[in-house]
Amino acid sequence: MINIGEKIKKLRIENNMSQYGLGNKLFVSDKTISSWETNRTLPTIDLIVKICDIFNVSLYNFIEEKNNNDIEMEVKIKTSDLENNRIKNLIKKHSTYLGVENHIAHYYSFKYRDTNNEFFRVRKENNKYIINYKKKHDNYVDEYETEINDFDSFSKILNIYGFEETCCIEKTREKYLYQDKYEISFDDVKDLGLFMEIEIVKHTKNKDEEYQELIALLYELNINLNQISNKHYPEYFIKSIDEK
Repeated sequence: MINIGEKIKKLRIENNMSQYGLGNKLFVSDKTISSWETNRTLPTIDLIVKICDIFNVSLYNFIEEKNNNDIEMEVKIKTSDLENNRIKNLIKKHSTYLGVENHIAHYYSFKYRDTNNEFFRVRKENNKYIINYKKKHDNYVDEYETEINDFDSFSKILNIYGFEETCCIEKTREKYLYQDKYEISFDDVKDLGLFMEIEIVKHTKNKDEEYQELIALLYELNINLNQISNKHYPEYFIKSIDEK
């Protein structure tokens, strides 16, 4: 989970600015800054944008702590049945129901080198197998995807060439198209629990403006920004194994 208060405090200290000084620039009191930094309250989206302007960081970098060229226009939030039902009630008037999908994703790593910045998976979607490879660099992401017909044979080939399966993620995904712009998915992930993903699927503005609107949507849905998760499902899975 992210921590908005810690991020504000870190930027303020790195820029040698007091709570009083930051408050003056934002036209709020130092007590308000203190309340943000201890996560008792959160600034509005407009004030978060102003904070980013003051410290010369993009909103995306502030939320995600990644390079701006590495943008994936989505957020993931760990939820509950109660929270899912609350959000579904909020969006149902302006949503198109897209149905339910069952996903089984096999994640692989290469035995003989570090693959910390790489994700290689084979996912079964409605009786189709999709290979997806993603590698994160400092300024960009390589991503390739294609379809295969015979998963068992492909898996044997991977083993021959030094790949090993690290985990298998099974989930049921219920999808909605909200305002003809956002795909909102409710995931029930085996052994990990419930998650929600909101992804921009119709782009009409530049990346910074799109991401600002995405974060504004979280405010509209009354979702705490500190609930945003930067982890992929395999990272949750590996952590759960380590904790046992």
